[in-house]
Amino acid sequence: MSAEVSLDAPSANPSEEPSKKRSEAPSELPLEMPPETLSKSSLEQSQKAPRKIPISVQATTVETLHGKEQGSQSTKKFKALQALNNKTNPARAKTKTRSKALMTLTSSALALPGVFGAAPGLADTPPAASVLSYRVSSYQEDDLAQDALLIGSPERYDIDIHQLRFSAPVGERTSVALESSYESMSGASPWYTLESVNGDTQVAMSGATIYEKRRDITASVRRYYDTANLGVSLTVSDENDYRSNSVAVDGSYTLANNSTTISAGIAHSDDEITPTDALLFNRVEREQRNNTSAFLSFTQIINQFSIVQTGMSSARAGGFLSDPYKLADRRPQERNQFTWTTSWRRYFRDQRAAFHANYRLYDDDFGVRSHTLDFAVHKAVSRRLTLVPSLRMYRQTAADFFTSATDFAFVEDLNSSDYRLSDYDALSAGLKVNLQLGDYTLVFSGERYTTSGSQSPAIVEFTRLSAGVDFSF
Repeated sequence: MSAEVSLDAPSANPSEEPSKKRSEAPSELPLEMPPETLSKSSLEQSQKAPRKIPISVQATTVETLHGKEQGSQSTKKFKALQALNNKTNPARAKTKTRSKALMTLTSSALALPGVFGAAPGLADTPPAASVLSYRVSSYQEDDLAQDALLIGSPERYDIDIHQLRFSAPVGERTSVALESSYESMSGASPWYTLESVNGDTQVAMSGATIYEKRRDITASVRRYYDTANLGVSLTVSDENDYRSNSVAVDGSYTLANNSTTISAGIAHSDDEITPTDALLFNRVEREQRNNTSAFLSFTQIINQFSIVQTGMSSARAGGFLSDPYKLADRRPQERNQFTWTTSWRRYFRDQRAAFHANYRLYDDDFGVRSHTLDFAVHKAVSRRLTLVPSLRMYRQTAADFFTSATDFAFVEDLNSSDYRLSDYDALSAGLKVNLQLGDYTLVFSGERYTTSGSQSPAIVEFTRLSAGVDFSF
């Protein structure tokens, strides 16, 4: 199973990173942790440093940006599916396989993203072609309601993201990939909350003068064997107040029956926090944090039309986990996280469509527990055009030390009014369009995200849009 991360897959992850821009985006996207639950070493993000926002207007995890690159692996999966069908229906073995286009659609539809967004392979081979991909994305948060504003600007974040990725086979047994992203953001973020005289909670916002940039680069190499593959990646992420270095190793092994794949991986990151205006606002000047995570998953082909996967992951974050950009924010110095994910894919041949369903349970010792359920339909409108509507539902409980109003009296040792640690529900709907034109694939996507039930008026709703192109050669 290749652990490469799609530029289209949500890497939404506010992760507890203290950066002002990281402190505001929701992250309960499919197969992702809930608010502030991942750090930069999260395994699914190990291929590229995670962001507080869903890095690419990435509306869904089910189709990877480098789908063509994974085509050769998907073909292996299709052949295994076909072999299974031949065993149960010998007469079918004598007939020709379906057309190449339909085979590609079937194998792509059944390609089950891994627990961390990667597509598992069966007896993997390197990608058959080199792929150069580019994405440009826009993330826009709704302004804070005027009746919830105490001071500051109601204008929240606008973030522009540019991503470039190149992947290529090297010989018959190896592939390499290089990915880079650049982000610029501006807007205001919540500073603290107070309870008004009428009992309502109001938000003190920063001025709309925050402007920051972020750059990261990831290099990865993967070695393929007859029934397995093994990959290593290195990521460096840098911005004015945060730097992260991470390394990840993952691999997969396909059993002799060619229908079961076991995948596992481990990752580690070391991060350095250097908040801006530290002396002016009495913030910490320099702190460290680290994160180690691991996952194990099992993929099983049910028949020629269905595939399921289940997996578990565990992560431990340590060091400075508070947000230095929020007043009186005090959190534990250790966080242990557990995730269980189950996914199902079903291809409907007559409709030329595939149904994708994912469920994720998350739990940590902060007291946060969340449930995510998302669905998508991949519909081949024609040989060139594919539409992917999606729907995602999310619910989480609050951290044990969450308070709707900031605790300036230090009544409790631990306290945070960060809305990402509150209890809330979220609903998002998206649409993705893939248009293939020869060696080029045009990709467009959009998503609308809404929330309800939060004790914090700072809860975010947003819209994101993305466009890009993939070139295979």
